[in-house]
Amino acid sequence: MKAVATVAVGLLVLLSYDTAAAQHRVGPKYLYPARIRALIKKAPAWKDAFEINEAVLEVIGLTYGEVMKNNVSVQTQLAEALPPIQGNRVQLQQVILNLMLNAVDAMSSVSGGSRELLIGTGKDPSGGVLVTVGDSARD
Repeated sequence: MKAVATVAVGLLVLLSYDTAAAQHRVGPKYLYPARIRALIKKAPAWKDAFEINEAVLEVIGLTYGEVMKNNVSVQTQLAEALPPIQGNRVQLQQVILNLMLNAVDAMSSVSGGSRELLIGTGKDPSGGVLVTVGDSARD
């Protein structure tokens, strides 16, 4: 049986990318803690080129405690070789974080059975990048 509230079965995020900008990426690895602080504080963030899979994995790490507390299994289907995207990393991560937490919350009302959260990335036919967040709970 599926959860009564299925949250964000298909979040479509189309972000343009510029291959020249992708070669000169902004936001080196040492900025990782600053991005996490900005995400938590909901601070405005700069736009830069980034790998969507990296951003998704960071959010999954942030939700670890809530996911474990609610006995939810997180599954990923992250496409390989996606183009870097140009955008506001923090804002995109806030959207993904909200969708994940909403899905976990929706599944918490399902007693027993399995609770699965699936997060995926892929390429959209228009050349953009697709991010999906979906949940299912079975009795």
